[in-house]
Amino acid sequence: WFYWISGREEEKRSSPVPPNVSTNVVAGRRRHVMWLTAYKSKNHQVYFGTDEKKVESATTSSSEYIGEVKGEGNVKQIPAKSKVKPGNTYYWRVDAKIGSTVIKGDVWEFSTI
Repeated sequence: WFYWISGREEEKRSSPVPPNVSTNVVAGRRRHVMWLTAYKSKNHQVYFGTDEKKVESATTSSSEYIGEVKGEGNVKQIPAKSKVKPGNTYYWRVDAKIGSTVIKGDVWEFSTI
């Protein structure tokens, strides 16, 4: 069984919004992605796109990189160039930064209607 302690933070960021593998996300309402911050991390690098392999291998110089969330924030606006449209599957990744160390996140996905 699984027991969750409220406020607990993992080494990697967790609890994506929209939830991973969601299939009924309304495209017109999805302008941001959100997550629980990683333990001891104050900055997070965010990647977003329609190609899972490109998002998985993306770096901060890739077109999939949509920016860094600094401080204790856990919300990133999806840029206009990456506008969410109906009938697509989107992939996103959030890497946690702790000092100069980057902990690569897993790739999450959602599909739009």
